[in-house]
Amino acid sequence: RGFVHLWQAIARGISVIGGQTPLGLDEKGSYGLIDEQANWIITPSFDGIGDLKNNRRWVNAGGEFGFINKKGNIVISPQYEDALDFEGGLAPVKMNEYWAFIDTSGIMVTRPIYEKAKPYSEGLAAVQKDGMWGFINTQGNVIVQNTFENVSSFQNGYAWVQKNGAYGYIDKSGKIKVGGTFEGAKDATNNLFLVRYRRKWGFVDTSGSWIIKNEFDDALPFQNGFAAAAIKGKWGFIDTTGKWVIPAVYDEVQSFSEGIAAVKMGTKWGFINEKNHRIENYFKKFRP
Repeated sequence: RGFVHLWQAIARGISVIGGQTPLGLDEKGSYGLIDEQANWIITPSFDGIGDLKNNRRWVNAGGEFGFINKKGNIVISPQYEDALDFEGGLAPVKMNEYWAFIDTSGIMVTRPIYEKAKPYSEGLAAVQKDGMWGFINTQGNVIVQNTFENVSSFQNGYAWVQKNGAYGYIDKSGKIKVGGTFEGAKDATNNLFLVRYRRKWGFVDTSGSWIIKNEFDDALPFQNGFAAAAIKGKWGFIDTTGKWVIPAVYDEVQSFSEGIAAVKMGTKWGFINEKNHRIENYFKKFRP
C-alpha cells in the first residue's frame, strides 16, 4: 500500500493508526476506515475496529463486540464482551467471562469454556483452562494438552511455550523441539528462533545453536530479511548474519514490510527504506 492517505488524512485533521487497514480516528475519538485518499469508507462510529479477516472485522460498539463485513454492514450483532480476528473461518469471542469460537455466520462451534483464547493459526488455536495453555483444532478437539504457563500461536510449524518458567518451541504434536531452558522467546521465522539467555536476546537454529549471539537488549523476529534489534536504548536493523545494516540510532522502530519500516526519533515518526533513506518527512500524528 502507498502512504498517500497518511498525508491527506493529516491535512484533514484525521489521526491515522497503522496496521493492516488504514484506520481513521475523528476529533470525537470514534473509529472508521479510510481509503488511500483519506476518504471515509466506513463512517467513524465505533470505539474500535479490527483487521479484515474472512470478510469480517470485529467492532466495539459501546463496549459490546460484533462483526461487520468489508462494506461496513453489521453481520454479527454486537453482543460479546470481547472478540478477536477471524482466522480459518473461526473467531474467539467472550461471553459471561469465558471464551468460545464462532463461525462467520455467528454460530457457536465450541462452548464458552476457556479462560483465554487466541485466534486460529495453522489450524490450531491456543486456549487456556485452569490457568494453563494448550491447543485445539478447528473441531474443538484438544491436540496439545493444557500444560503450559504461556504460549504463542503457531507460525511456520512452531509455537514458543513457557513451562516451569523456562521457554522453548514445540511442534504441533506438543513436543519441545528447540530449547526449553531459555529466559524468553518470540516468534520464529525462517528457522531462526529469537530467544533470551542471560538477559540478552539472540537467534538460534533448530538444534539450539547460536546463529546470532545473544548480545541485544531487545529484538524483533526477522521479517523481509531484517530484524529490528536494540542496544544501549537505541534501535536499528540486522541481517541474518547479525551484521548491522541500519545502525542503532532510532528510539523506536517497526519491522520492515514491503521494503518500508516506520521509525521514531525523539517525538516524531517517519519511514525509511532498506538503505536507511527517509521516504517521508517526519510527522507527529502517525501512530503505528
